[in-house]
Amino acid sequence: MVKKSVKEMNAYSAPTDKRENLKKFDFNESTIGPSPNVINAIKKFADSGSFNTYPFNYSILQKKIADYVGVEEDCIRITDGADGAIEAIAFATLEKGDEVIIPSPSFGMFYIPTAVTGAKIIKPEYNDNLEFPTEGVLKEINKKTKLIIICNPNNPTGTLVKRKDIIRILDNSKGVAVMVDEVYGEFTGESCIDLIKKYSNLFVIKSFSKSFALASLRVGYIVSNPLNILEINKVVTPYNVNQFAVVAGIASLDDLDYMKKYVNEVITKSKPLLEKYFKDKGINFYPSVANFLLVEVEDSKRLYDALKKEGILIRPQRGRLEQCVRISIGTLKDTIDFIKVFDKVNNEIKAS
Repeated sequence: MVKKSVKEMNAYSAPTDKRENLKKFDFNESTIGPSPNVINAIKKFADSGSFNTYPFNYSILQKKIADYVGVEEDCIRITDGADGAIEAIAFATLEKGDEVIIPSPSFGMFYIPTAVTGAKIIKPEYNDNLEFPTEGVLKEINKKTKLIIICNPNNPTGTLVKRKDIIRILDNSKGVAVMVDEVYGEFTGESCIDLIKKYSNLFVIKSFSKSFALASLRVGYIVSNPLNILEINKVVTPYNVNQFAVVAGIASLDDLDYMKKYVNEVITKSKPLLEKYFKDKGINFYPSVANFLLVEVEDSKRLYDALKKEGILIRPQRGRLEQCVRISIGTLKDTIDFIKVFDKVNNEIKAS
C-alpha cells in the first residue's frame, strides 16, 4: 500500500510540544516576536470574519517579495514555508532512478521529499573544517543528476558557500536544477538571486520563519526563472499558504527596519559576545555567518539534559557531528542570559 521509497525512509524528528515556557535556542527561531505591523494586520483579518473564504492577496505578497529581492513578480512563488518550497522543487524535477546531490551534513528536510520521489541521494561530505565540498559536488555530477541542493549558509554548520563556487556548479550543471536555500540569507547579507537572470536552472528558496519571526505561520517562497515558476505552479496546491501567513508576510515587508534592527543586533552584538565567551573558555566552535553556532562539547546529551533542566533548549547533533550542539543566537539580553546558565551547567559537568 505504501510505496517502497517511503518505507525505507526515516521520519524527520521535530519536537512540536513540550517546548512551552522554555527558552528556545534549538531551532534558530527569532527570539523576539514579529513587527507590531504583523500583529495589527492579523487582528484586522481576524476581526473581518473572512475565515469562510479561500486565501487571497497572493499577488500582493508576491509583488512585495519581488520588490524586496529585486526581481519581477513572475519570478516568485509563495509556499507553505521553505519546506513547501523544497517539496515543490523536488516533485517538479525528480523521478524514480534520478540522482540528487545534497552536500552533507545539511538540513534534514532536504532528504525527505527527494527520497519520496524514488531518486537516489548522493551525499558529498563537507570537508574536515566543514567547508563546502565544491570539488566533491562537481565530481558527482553525471547524466542521472537532476537536482543539486546547496544550503547557504549551511544548516547545521553555519558555514558560507562562496559565490564563485555556486557559479562553478551552475556552469557545470547544464540541464540540472540547482536549488540554493537562502533561509538564513538576511543574516549574511549575501544572495545569488541575481543569477537567475543568467542561469535558467537556478532556484533560490527563502523564508519568513527566521529573521522575520513568522515560523509558526509557515510562509516561504521560491525565486526562479518565470518559466520555472510556471512549472512549479503545477505541483503546488492553489491555496497552499493560509491567509494569516499572507497578511503577516505583507505587513513584515512593510516594516523592514524592524527585521534589520534585530538582524543587526544578532550579528554585530550577540554573536561576537557568544564567540568571545567560547574562545575565552577554550571551547571549540565552527565559524558561522548565520544566527547560530555549532559548538563541540564533551557530552552533547548530558549538556542538553542539564540545560533543559535550567529551562533552556539547544539542538544536539547526530552522526559525524554527534559531539556537537547547535546553539541559536538571539538578542543581546538572550545571549547574556544564556552564557550565565551555560557557564554554570558546564562548570558543574566538569566538576562531576
